[in-house]
Amino acid sequence: MISQKTNFLKTSTIFFLFMGLSFLFVKVDAQRKWDTSAPSEVNKFDNVRWRDLSNFDLSRDLILTLWFNQKTRWKENARGIADQVMKDRMNPGLGIKELHKQGLTGKGVTVAIIDQPMYLDHPEFEGKILAYKDTGCNSESSMHGPAVTSLLVGSNIGTAPGAKVYYAAAPSWLRDTSYEARALDWIVEENRKLPKGKKIRVVSVSAAPSGDGAPRDKNKEMWDKSCEQAEKEGILVLDCTRHHGMIGPCWYDVNDPENVTKCKPGFPGREFHGTTDRILVPTCPRTTAEESEKGDWSYQFTGRGGLSWAIPYASGVLALGWQECPNLTSKQIVGLLFKSAYQDKEGMKLINPKEFISLVKKYKAEKGNNQQNIRRRPPEADFHRGKLESLPSYDPNAEKYSEVDLRGYDLTSLNIKDRLFDLMMSNFDSKTRWPKELPDSFDPELIMELGKNPGLGVRDLHKKGITGKGISLAVIDQTLLVEHIEYSDRLRFYEEIHSLAPHAQMHGPAVASIALGKTVGVAPEADLYYIAETHGNRVEGKFEWDFSYLAQSIERILEVNKTLPKERRIRVVSVSVGWRPGRKNRKMVIEAVERANKDGIFVISTSLKQTYGYGFDGLNRHPLADPDKPSSYGLGSFMTWSKFFSKRNEYAGKEPLLVPMDSRCTASPTGESDYVFYREGGWSWAVPYIAGLYALACQVKPNITPQIFWNEALNTADVLEDERDNLKYKIGKIVNPVKLIKSIQKLR
Repeated sequence: MISQKTNFLKTSTIFFLFMGLSFLFVKVDAQRKWDTSAPSEVNKFDNVRWRDLSNFDLSRDLILTLWFNQKTRWKENARGIADQVMKDRMNPGLGIKELHKQGLTGKGVTVAIIDQPMYLDHPEFEGKILAYKDTGCNSESSMHGPAVTSLLVGSNIGTAPGAKVYYAAAPSWLRDTSYEARALDWIVEENRKLPKGKKIRVVSVSAAPSGDGAPRDKNKEMWDKSCEQAEKEGILVLDCTRHHGMIGPCWYDVNDPENVTKCKPGFPGREFHGTTDRILVPTCPRTTAEESEKGDWSYQFTGRGGLSWAIPYASGVLALGWQECPNLTSKQIVGLLFKSAYQDKEGMKLINPKEFISLVKKYKAEKGNNQQNIRRRPPEADFHRGKLESLPSYDPNAEKYSEVDLRGYDLTSLNIKDRLFDLMMSNFDSKTRWPKELPDSFDPELIMELGKNPGLGVRDLHKKGITGKGISLAVIDQTLLVEHIEYSDRLRFYEEIHSLAPHAQMHGPAVASIALGKTVGVAPEADLYYIAETHGNRVEGKFEWDFSYLAQSIERILEVNKTLPKERRIRVVSVSVGWRPGRKNRKMVIEAVERANKDGIFVISTSLKQTYGYGFDGLNRHPLADPDKPSSYGLGSFMTWSKFFSKRNEYAGKEPLLVPMDSRCTASPTGESDYVFYREGGWSWAVPYIAGLYALACQVKPNITPQIFWNEALNTADVLEDERDNLKYKIGKIVNPVKLIKSIQKLR
């Protein structure tokens, strides 16, 4: 793979060179008088636009390699060939026209283009430009701008002729990335003004404004920052950069342009060593729009195009996908594009529009039917953290949560080889950047993988098909990142009731994944119904509890439940909060829990002892200890020995059920495939664990009740001991999921 990447980077200079050459035509196209003389000879891939070829006998094979336009003068027999070639290659090929006939044209989808200036009245795209921004071109048109626009939305040429465009013109020939960065910033600002159904989905950028090999002299760093901001807003940016781009070049078999299996990677007439981590998209031979002088509408033909032509083509194909299934996120639709690609014998992936749409439709049928019940898609969280100047120290006596919080920080400049103790007590995530040298015993990747395991033999139950499949589980918690891969495919309902956070929060993805995440969860095939809610209000900078909102959320769950088929009704609700005496509207939530219980729904909260008389507690685990061994667990991180001894009398005769709590790796709010390791948890992490266990119990015994479940959980639990001062103490009863489910299966 490394050699392929290296070869690709070498080869990429070819298409970067092509883009650079095309940039030089901007002012020339708009202002100069073209050379209309006859060349001394005509060779493959020559630029013969405006030239006089009337004395040359040219074959079709040669004409198919040339760069010509409607101003090129031909000998009579060649004229007919050139006209037909130009007409034929308006067709995007690969079955695109067939998709158009099915009504898939990109209608209703908004896209954006950053390119060189252009007039807006060419028949290919007249009326399709919703807004036009000139960032400082001081020029009215170019060769490049009309071409890429027609390839995306052209009425006869484009892959998505029904899409509408926000267009930003940037003077790429000045080799200053700040213009393109400002163009993208403008697109983001315009997007914020648009209603939900009209948001910009993709930006086509046929240039490489940043990174190694980019033909820019200054401000290259601005592009990556602007791209990051755009993607936070849900906008996909397709460009030609080596580090950010995902598109590569291929070219049609001119005699069979609908057949993807006959497309060839690279560029005609040039050696190409590609890479398997990009989608190869046709660049040539193609006809594109041309308008050098206002009102002089014409076309040009390129026998050998550059990567510039592939970017708008791919953007248009994606627009067709969004028309079919608007709820697809950028990552989801790109995933389907890669999954649908035709793979040649070298492993190269070539864009396959018809198969792509087929997968989009399949996704829509299988998973999209529930999308109308996803009321909002909160954006990812961003902790806005940069370089960490020093590693915090952990004080075991401080009783302060999350003292060593490394989530989202860059530690690459720190020397922390001798800080094993502090690192073992840290929280970190997929966005934490580590220095090259770490303590020998500190392996973040291994710690995360161990933390994903729900432990105590739960995965052995999964292997037997006991996964919570067919059981509906509800969560009421903070704002959720609904697209996270841990649960997105089983999220059946998402609604917000007094949810104060605009972005995804850390708590919601964590509890949802602990309950039913596909790799993290206790019940990885249970369905998820989720209400995001805040248990109060901020008044003059202070948080004031108000449980009326939680009561409303429970009532809403009961309403939703009545609409579900009997066999799919919600059996358990996970609520990682408790309602202490004296807090506002506590009575309302207690009454709501009672109504849920009458409807056969087990509401598990940190007030479980008040509502059902059941006690539980959470357990600690060393980050490298085996999660499946009961001996790996001890007192929970917030339970000091002094607290334990003081509570022994309280527990006498009514021991709590102990479940894993600390050293868990969960879904993160920062990205749909991001994870976060929490060294210290809390009862918030124990509640969804128990909810997941109850879902497993419901699968094996549909008529299970909370009382039966709790009795069996305690009866089958193992005695857990912990050691202090060389003396062993009985901590309590640690749940044994395997014994519990086996016992429940035997019940009549």
